[in-house]
Amino acid sequence: MGKSHMAQGVPVTDSTSGGKHSSPTHFSALAAELTADDLEAIAVPSVVEEVEPVRKRSKLWIIPVVLLGIVGGTYFGGAAYFMQNTLPNTTVNGHELSLKPATDIKNALDQDLTGWSATVDGNGVTFVIDAAQAGLTTDSAAYANYVLSQTDPWTWPKEITEAHDYTIELKGEADHASVLEEITPALAASNEQLDEYENGGIFYNADTKRYEVPEAVLAGRIDPEAVADKIVAAAVDLGDTVEIGEDCLIKDDALITALDAANVYTAATPVTLTINGEEVFQVDTDTAVQWVRFGEQLESWLDEEQMTEWGRGPLSEQFDTVKQDRTYTRADGKEITVRGAKNTYGWMID
Repeated sequence: MGKSHMAQGVPVTDSTSGGKHSSPTHFSALAAELTADDLEAIAVPSVVEEVEPVRKRSKLWIIPVVLLGIVGGTYFGGAAYFMQNTLPNTTVNGHELSLKPATDIKNALDQDLTGWSATVDGNGVTFVIDAAQAGLTTDSAAYANYVLSQTDPWTWPKEITEAHDYTIELKGEADHASVLEEITPALAASNEQLDEYENGGIFYNADTKRYEVPEAVLAGRIDPEAVADKIVAAAVDLGDTVEIGEDCLIKDDALITALDAANVYTAATPVTLTINGEEVFQVDTDTAVQWVRFGEQLESWLDEEQMTEWGRGPLSEQFDTVKQDRTYTRADGKEITVRGAKNTYGWMID
C-alpha cells in the first residue's frame, strides 16, 4: 500500500507496488500537469491579521479635578492663614488691624497702655505719675490671642465681607516698688515744709474760731506706702485720679493731742465777766487766744502775765473807778465833784 506525504502542502501518492519512491522525472511530469488554479489552491495562507485602530480616550475630566484642587487649596490655605491672622475689616480699640498677626494686636494694645497717667492729689500734695514711672504692664498677648480666638477660620469666605470690631477693657498692673520709689521724693519735699511752721503747724483760724493744722503740714504726715497702694489699685482699671485722703495719713497722736488741748481754750469762750453780779464784759475767742502759749512738745497753757497785763490795761481803763473823778448830788441838789487824785474809793480790777 502506498503512503501519503506532504510536500509544500500537496499530497503525493506512491503508485509503485513495492513501496519504492518515484523517480525525478515522475515529479517533473506531475508539476507540468498542475494548473494555475491548483497553484492558487496550494498557496501558503497569509499569517498577517488586520488590526483595528485604537480609539483615543477624552481628557476633559482633568478640568474639574484641577478646579477642585484650586478651590480646595484656596479654602484650606485661607483657613490656615486666618488661624494666625485677623480677618479683613477688623478693628481693636479703634486700631485698624485687618489681616494682622497676634504680635501686631499686642503692640497696638501696649501703645494704648503707654498713654496712661494718673493725677495724685490731696492734703497739700499734687503730682502726676505715668505708665513708665509706675512700671505699668498688661497681659496684651492674652488679649491678642482672645481676638484671634473669636475668628472661625473655617467660615472665612463668609466672614471676610463682615465688620469685626473689638473693644478690650484693658487691665493694668503697676509695680509697687517702682511706684513707691517715684512718689517718695515728692512726699519728702512736702515734709520739709514742716520746718517753716511754728507750733508744729498748729494755728488759730479766726474764721472758724478754732486751732487747726494746714493741709501742707498734714501732707508731711502722708504714708508713702498707703499712697502707693492706692495708685496700684487705680492702675488696675486704668483710673486717672488718685485721692490722698485720711486713709493715707500717718496718724500723729502727739499733734492731734496738742491740737485738741489747744481747742479746749477756744471751746471755753466767750467768758463773761461780772461786777457786783452784773455782766459787764465778754472775753471772746479772738482775745483769749492771745494768751495761749505752746511748748517744744506742743503742750499749751495760758500766759497769766499776759492776762494780768490785759486786765490792768484795757480792762482797767474801762472799769476801774479808783482815782477817777466822781460826781455826787447832795440832798439840797447841789453837785459835788471829787477829783481822781484824791479819790481812793471805788472799783479796781485785780
